[in-house]
Amino acid sequence: MENEDLFTTIQAQRAEMDALLADLDGVVADIDGANDLLGEVAPELAAEARKADNGITGM
Repeated sequence: MENEDLFTTIQAQRAEMDALLADLDGVVADIDGANDLLGEVAPELAAEARKADNGITGM
């Protein structure tokens, strides 16, 4: 009976790991998408940040 219980526990843990890995794949895809979008506007954001910094340090 003990082996059967261990087998059931291991199967449940494997299913949980598979679900967690699937969630992680989704997170990675979201990060990749955000990175792609940010790459398009990064130079503009950097220029705005420098302008704001110059405005603050010039006070």
